[in-house]
Amino acid sequence: MSGIVIVLGLFGTALHAPQAPGEPLEWGLLPQNWNWCAHLDVENLKKSAIAVQIIGQIVDQNPDLRKLREIPLIGFKPGEDIRSVTILGTSFDPQKGIVLLRGRLDQKQLTALISFSPSYETRAVEGKVLHRWWDQDQNAFMTGTFLSEDRLAFGRDETAIRAIIAVGTANPKAADPFFVTDPQTFFEFHARGLDELPLPFASPIVKRSRRLSLAVGQRGDKTFAVLAAEFQSPSTAADVRDVLAGLTAFGRLQNADQPRIYSMLQSARFTAEGSIVRGEWEGSSATLQAVWENDVLPRLP
Repeated sequence: MSGIVIVLGLFGTALHAPQAPGEPLEWGLLPQNWNWCAHLDVENLKKSAIAVQIIGQIVDQNPDLRKLREIPLIGFKPGEDIRSVTILGTSFDPQKGIVLLRGRLDQKQLTALISFSPSYETRAVEGKVLHRWWDQDQNAFMTGTFLSEDRLAFGRDETAIRAIIAVGTANPKAADPFFVTDPQTFFEFHARGLDELPLPFASPIVKRSRRLSLAVGQRGDKTFAVLAAEFQSPSTAADVRDVLAGLTAFGRLQNADQPRIYSMLQSARFTAEGSIVRGEWEGSSATLQAVWENDVLPRLP
């Protein structure tokens, strides 16, 4: 099961779990050569009823995601036991993404579960036990390790797992100031090296992009989103800012008779400073919920 599916499943299971302090992205666990990462702060998510409602309805319509509400074999309830999920990659191949879980983990039961694999084996790496097994659902070998009592890392890319173990023993590090960090976010996505993507048909914008950062969260009764994108030159950044502002203005024109959507678009702002474009949006969570229920949900299949 892919990391994205796990994230969606956790979104859908978190609504009724008790709230606790947030679990921000642990930058010190990212390997030196990371390319992208997505972080879900489950504890902050529980404070946003609209986010849980939207994703919960998606999960309810997907049988595979509904299975993540509880895993009876090991008594595991993701929405209650998991506090945060980080998915990261050292290349832009989603099949090689690494999942980092933090929460209440029964290491003995989890180890017993994967040890049933006929190809299961372990080895010691820098004081950690590296587990390797064949996953029939993924049709691939998986590697995992417990970084601590409440942290688990697993995925297909053993080299990346080893790199995470290596940085985990070093001193903690803070995020580069470019990347959007806010203690009230429940979802973050960060990427770098976009201009080095090996895509023969990449658009000119992608070829001129360097770094991207997105954070979504909630402050009181307001939902917010913050975007930062770095490009190769100030002129490209100015053009992208103008495009985003133009698309937002077009959206307001198109929805001039839809006051809820119009008011949401009205609060979007885009600026360019040097080679970096920043976008900010903040709006009423009640209005966002009304848009979802009255303007979006009825149009979904």
